[in-house]
Amino acid sequence: MQGIVWLHIATGALAVLAGAWALASRKGGQPHRRSGQVFAGAMGLSALTGAVVAALLPGQLITLLAGLLTAYLIATGVLAARRRQPENAWPEAGLAFVGLGLAVAMGVMAVMAAGNDAGTFQGYPVVAYAFLGGIAGIGTAFDLWRLARWRKPYARPTRVSQHLWRMCIAFFIAAGSAFTGPGASAFPAALRESGVLAIPEPLILLLMLFWLFRVRLRSKTTETGA
Repeated sequence: MQGIVWLHIATGALAVLAGAWALASRKGGQPHRRSGQVFAGAMGLSALTGAVVAALLPGQLITLLAGLLTAYLIATGVLAARRRQPENAWPEAGLAFVGLGLAVAMGVMAVMAAGNDAGTFQGYPVVAYAFLGGIAGIGTAFDLWRLARWRKPYARPTRVSQHLWRMCIAFFIAAGSAFTGPGASAFPAALRESGVLAIPEPLILLLMLFWLFRVRLRSKTTETGA
């Protein structure tokens, strides 16, 4: 158990560092690709080991599902970047099934939290389950859309956008765990109380929106021949 916890912490820290480098570097360049590969591997392992630890602890069902959701986002993000016209749809179909299961589970727990007098389930509010369930639902909807259009070309801007938002949301979840969640206890009290640790999460979302805008704008510019 202790070995799994330390592996989770070490890979999570590596993922945060690699994710920051990948998000800041020019998309498609060698530094972005290398740091992105490190991020995907470290984040996927950290998410899965975190899910294992949560499964062994009482009252940590949301942590278990958040770990599985992060692993799902990493896996589908990598597939979106690499599989332009894959020969079969089994990986995407399997992951869509996982995403659907996570969305349903989070939805059920959101309903249970809403029905509780305290408005929580296992100590977490409705909004926490709704947010994670919404992410899983959006990811699954795009997965099913892709499967429905399996024989049609997967346009590069769409593929890049899918890769980008999935990896950024996984990074957002990791940063939340590291800076404002359980990992915050590793920082000095003065730093925790300063509010600085709350900066990475909105910054990641802002950078995600910036790069999504850049990708869509560039694709429109290419289409018009400007």
